[in-house]
Amino acid sequence: MSNKNISFKSDTENKNENSKPPFIHSYLKNGFILDNKEFIGPIIVTNNKVVNWRLLSRNFSFSDFEFINKINYKPEFVLFGVGKKFDNLMFNLKSEFTKKNFSLEIMTTHSACRVWNLNINDNRKIIGFFIPLNHF
Repeated sequence: MSNKNISFKSDTENKNENSKPPFIHSYLKNGFILDNKEFIGPIIVTNNKVVNWRLLSRNFSFSDFEFINKINYKPEFVLFGVGKKFDNLMFNLKSEFTKKNFSLEIMTTHSACRVWNLNINDNRKIIGFFIPLNHF
């Protein structure tokens, strides 16, 4: 795993003790509120935890999403909220995901938060990578 663009901090991890996936209550200019806890900066959300996601660049590659290999389930799809604007179709990134047998859905963070909440209500196994509106 390349550490040049991403690092994970276990001290900022929030494990969800109940069986329900974390619910995104709101998104802020610089973070998110999930299950009444505030997270500053980009985050990774799985079916049972939230982890801070340290990004240094908007030049995304599959190595920025290596956390997928740390979860104990194969997600039905990977949700990527890119921030305020979605103005780059990221064909190369989608191709990298396809080669590794993952489906990547890219959209604004606003839309990604709604999609996350709808899908966890249907008990779908997904993983979300979310960038705050004013991160870059």
